[in-house]
Amino acid sequence: MNKDEIEREIAEKGDNCWDNIGVFGNITCELLEAYEHCHNCPIYLFAGRRLFKKEADEALIEDWTKIYSLEKETDLQNKRSVVLFRIQNEWFAIDTGLFQEAVVNKMIHIIPGRSNKYLYGIVNVNGELYLTIAMESLVGLDRKFDMELNSKQLLVLNIDNQKYCFPIDEFDSVKNIKLSDLEEIPQTISKIENNIIDNVFKTTHKSKINNESHTIEIVASIINNQKLISSLNRNLVW
Repeated sequence: MNKDEIEREIAEKGDNCWDNIGVFGNITCELLEAYEHCHNCPIYLFAGRRLFKKEADEALIEDWTKIYSLEKETDLQNKRSVVLFRIQNEWFAIDTGLFQEAVVNKMIHIIPGRSNKYLYGIVNVNGELYLTIAMESLVGLDRKFDMELNSKQLLVLNIDNQKYCFPIDEFDSVKNIKLSDLEEIPQTISKIENNIIDNVFKTTHKSKINNESHTIEIVASIINNQKLISSLNRNLVW
């Protein structure tokens, strides 16, 4: 979708369409079928860029100066920021410090003689080639993704200064979790060899069922950063 097309869509749908007909509204936007979430839509990204280009007035600068001069809330020290996503029917989370971006509709190319249970192949993101990893294999799920098809959504992570892509089924959002809400992983998971799950927590997710928005409670597993790195080093042996 080019700039002219985006501007026409904005003119038709109105400003802040994500709050009216998008995932934060009545979920009637026809573009959701292609992009699944407003965060992935070029209209949403265009609006964000336009906001950053807008010149700030003196009143806004004064307000933000006051906000930044305030003492930081100690409550933030008792929280953990994670990115929430779904693979098959399971929800997972990973620290936002590793999160680079979420991209859509990218073709994954296999590497002859190298693609295997853990490595799908390579993908081009913004002109750079990244290894594409089967996260489901790392977390103990059966691999079901068809490499001959476009990946609807890819999670790009920066791990030890190396960027990797992970095909996922759904990207939700960033969540700030209270450390007190973290729970121990079930024994069925802890006994899995080379398990990379750290903790689990309960949260909510907005789901679209029969064109109606529903908020459901889910349980997500947090991926341990160091265990993920060790698993990648162990399984991506060339």
